[in-house]
Amino acid sequence: VGEEIEGTVQGVTRFGAFVDVGGERDALLHESQMGSRPPRLEAGAKIKVVIISVEEKHGKIGLALPGAQKELQEKEEEEKAVKERTVCFSKLPPGLDDEKVKAKMEELFGSVEHVQKGGRLPEDVAYVRFTSKEFADKSLASPPSFPGGEDGGAAVLAECKRLPEQLRSRAMQLLLVLDASGKGLDRNAIRNASEKFGSVKFVEFDGRNGKTYINFVRGSGARAAKEQKHLSVDGEELPIVATTDDHLKSFESLRRSAMQRSGSRKRRGGGGGGGFRGSRGRGGGRYKRRREGGKNWNSSR
Repeated sequence: VGEEIEGTVQGVTRFGAFVDVGGERDALLHESQMGSRPPRLEAGAKIKVVIISVEEKHGKIGLALPGAQKELQEKEEEEKAVKERTVCFSKLPPGLDDEKVKAKMEELFGSVEHVQKGGRLPEDVAYVRFTSKEFADKSLASPPSFPGGEDGGAAVLAECKRLPEQLRSRAMQLLLVLDASGKGLDRNAIRNASEKFGSVKFVEFDGRNGKTYINFVRGSGARAAKEQKHLSVDGEELPIVATTDDHLKSFESLRRSAMQRSGSRKRRGGGGGGGFRGSRGRGGGRYKRRREGGKNWNSSR
């Protein structure tokens, strides 16, 4: 491990390349170990690589391009430094914009690099990145208060550890659930009926659980819809039920499946642009691989 050697590229895939370095099996050069500017690799090319891992039991060898490990380490250190000077505050009063949050933080603690509110964040959360860890630590030790905030002011979320919980809570707020499987229903009709409350991003049918999920763009639209007991669609009254964590999981699973189907259709229709650097055809799945006895194996169907 750590030795720099020369290898021959045997094949290129969407996730990296297989390289012959003289072992029983071709070694894997993963795309994450190619640095910020990966070279265009082609079968037969000679390249310099560094051995970063060896799994003797299965004969697997992991490779990296020279300098990629150092670059990755520097990136991780930079991300850690950014996290250390980033703080999340919750329970902020309504209508508090980025500039007001920034002005308050700089007045009390020190220079602020960036403030993020809105988007995927809950409405009462601000994501504040200070220019130094010292300023961030000061804000953690003494969270500021804003007039009109809950409990008399803003409560700190130390190092954003609760941010995923906040994002999940926000996702549940945006989701409206109908007690209807979608059988015999028109997706556009449901969208049109829902958009009298606010803009709708997605409508998904869950036939297995007998539910229909409506994902709003803004919380105000979802809240207005949830105040109703039914959603009227083409003269039919569809019951609205309380959103649960299981509903959110089912909706997210349906969205992932929809995205995968969309990606598959693009690859089938895309042709030569689908592969990873230097690969050909749909998805770059063809490559030659050395097996025992020096024989080549072509993985194409």
